[in-house]
Amino acid sequence: MKRHVVFILLLISTITASQAQDNTRANTIYTGTAQPFVTNIAPLGAQRGTTVTMTIEGSNLTGASEVLWNKPGVASKITFNTETAREMPKLAEGQTGQLVIDKLVRNKLTIETTIAADAAPGIYNYRIKTPMGTTNLGSFVITGLPDVAEKEMNDSLMDAQEITLPASIGGAIGRAGDSDSYKFKAKQNQTLVFQVLAAAFGSRLDSVLTLLDANGKTLASNDSGNGGADSLLGYTFFEAGEYVIRITEFEKQKPAGMGYRLQISEALYIASVFPMGLQQGTTAEVEAAGFNLGTERKFKLTAKPQAVWDDFLWFQPTLAKGSAIAPLRIPIGRDPEVMETAEAHNTLATAQILAIPSTINGNIQNLKAKTSESDFYKFTAKKGQAIVFEVAAQRFGSMLDSVIEIFDKNGQLVPRATVRCEWQTNLTLRDANSNGSGIRIESWNGMQPGDYVMTGNEILMIDRLPKGPDEDTFFVADPLTGDRVGMFETTPEGHAINSPIYKVSVHPPGTKFSSNGLPTVTLYYRNDDGGALFGKDARLTFTAPADGEYVLKLSDVRGLHGYNFGYRLSAHEPRPDFSIVADLLNPNVPLGAARPITVTANRIDGFAGDIDVKLLDLPAGWTATPGTIKAGQNSTVLILAASEKAVGGFSLKIQGTALIGKQRITRHVDTHEKLSLVSTAPAPELTVFTDVQRLTVEPGGTVSMTASIKRHKGFAGRVPIDVRGLPHGIITTDVGLNGILIQPEETAMRFTIEVQPWVKPGEQPFYVVARIETTSPQRQDFAYAVPIVLTIKAKENTASVGRK
Repeated sequence: MKRHVVFILLLISTITASQAQDNTRANTIYTGTAQPFVTNIAPLGAQRGTTVTMTIEGSNLTGASEVLWNKPGVASKITFNTETAREMPKLAEGQTGQLVIDKLVRNKLTIETTIAADAAPGIYNYRIKTPMGTTNLGSFVITGLPDVAEKEMNDSLMDAQEITLPASIGGAIGRAGDSDSYKFKAKQNQTLVFQVLAAAFGSRLDSVLTLLDANGKTLASNDSGNGGADSLLGYTFFEAGEYVIRITEFEKQKPAGMGYRLQISEALYIASVFPMGLQQGTTAEVEAAGFNLGTERKFKLTAKPQAVWDDFLWFQPTLAKGSAIAPLRIPIGRDPEVMETAEAHNTLATAQILAIPSTINGNIQNLKAKTSESDFYKFTAKKGQAIVFEVAAQRFGSMLDSVIEIFDKNGQLVPRATVRCEWQTNLTLRDANSNGSGIRIESWNGMQPGDYVMTGNEILMIDRLPKGPDEDTFFVADPLTGDRVGMFETTPEGHAINSPIYKVSVHPPGTKFSSNGLPTVTLYYRNDDGGALFGKDARLTFTAPADGEYVLKLSDVRGLHGYNFGYRLSAHEPRPDFSIVADLLNPNVPLGAARPITVTANRIDGFAGDIDVKLLDLPAGWTATPGTIKAGQNSTVLILAASEKAVGGFSLKIQGTALIGKQRITRHVDTHEKLSLVSTAPAPELTVFTDVQRLTVEPGGTVSMTASIKRHKGFAGRVPIDVRGLPHGIITTDVGLNGILIQPEETAMRFTIEVQPWVKPGEQPFYVVARIETTSPQRQDFAYAVPIVLTIKAKENTASVGRK
């Protein structure tokens, strides 16, 4: 009887599992085909002068024919390409509804890669070429050291993996809280350099290196080499013996799979030079600091004749001990170079004279002082004169986290503005980090896009209000990074839940108000983070309130100092300029279809004019729309279209031109490191079109339109619609929590465009882009190739509405 019961239970279990699988299939919607992409590579690097067998895992790599590298000296041949079964995704526990799965095949490539003996050490980028186009960008480390693979378990001092030096170790932090330990022998007075490469090639690892003796005593530790996430440690061993180097994750709670290369050698390593840079068109002598330099510490460098904003040269010398194991970026400036004086200038009274324009090379270093050192610089300015102060430090290898402040001749901070708080609400739901553009607030009654708000020490501008209580309020973000921007050069910071957030108005300094029960705050000339392209380097635009003498204070925001806290302080009147970047450098364009490319400008020193953007040197069969980044805007959209007979295999050349003053300036998107390549792909699974090509609306008004799609090749998924090219002050409404979304059973959706009252009249082209949702990091976006022109028509017989 028991055997019958067991059989029945097994039968019921089998039927239940089969029904569950049938139910999963019934509730599954297969969307479109994912673009080809790579997920893993092993090993992460290799020694030059060797041939290595690489394994690359990814999806939709069937028919892969070539590995493309961005630098010479590497040649690869795909020897095997195997398809593996995809594990069927499942709904999360408690989740209901339909499971959306894209079409893809898992692949594992075996690749034989030969590295030339003279290949330069460093990070090499690659893409895989397939019939569907090229993959996302991958990275590979080439070193001059023997390759060693990590062997688990090697967590503890007792289980440390024994290695012979020199070595380049390929490993991974395999789980949260994991650590990898390596045991080695060192000679007396031997100086070894321990260098982690992880974040440098895209790994999520924020490494910490700890050097231990044989008894487990900590000798040295580092969690931030030259200001970055990758650790760097140099150490001279005074006794011969066995030692252990341990690598861990800084937070110890991140998910597994964070690869790294740990390089250990007596190699020459240049951590910094002083002065940190040089002027364009000049030759200058610099002195290097680092490890294993010997007596060869001074070098002559020559800068290019004409430099652009934030220009630099690569410095990687070859000495008696060999080449430096990593190149160093040396900034090139446009102004006369000045050295920090040897005399103390760390008080207001002893401030060094700063000429405008000039660049001062200095160092926050006072090893004898018990308190941190600050450097002071004295300058004169005329009333209304604007001066830009820029610090180059961390982004060029210095440990300095700079902050700059402006004082008057009496030692008082110079006020920039008076901020009046007019209405209060609070942060809710969660803490706010220091970079996210969306913050959840309790109430937004009386707020409008374009209003200023203040929370903590930062002032923000509202970009988009929530449509309901379950949405964030979005603030103006940096067009390059998406991080929120602190207005008036305030620094974004973290805020705890329930912190107050005020709607504010900004007035000239010293303005007086009657009390409204809310704070009135004085905003001073101070900055410690210059923005997206400056990282933690400070940048401040100062407008002199009166003729006179002023003093700039430069220090480390943490109060730290040392020999490797060098900086370059540039002071000059505004030089309007720009640079441009593109969000898609390897478009895989289906024959007969089009892909959108968003080009974003970095506007420098207040340049706010038009920037005309276009694609150059397109071969036959290819067309592209031009675009204009209009005055006061940050991006435009280009549409790259392939005919049915188009042939790919060329690099993108994207040019931007603008009239600055009386001179037309030309800038190009830098595509070399990102390995730009345009490819053709099979016919699309989706096309998109609209019911109008021109719309007219008044400021403060709304206008509606319809986006429609046509599905091909059995594609049945939902389709998010993106409206690209609308500037600040013009938004789409009548959309759900997921934006403009065409459901699987639908072929069109109508939505509304709303124009804020303060938007100026003019014409604004924009594009409608449809997306197929996939798991690939390369988005499947398809554009309606014709721009829709939105005409903003001035209201008749109505005074213009001023922006707050």
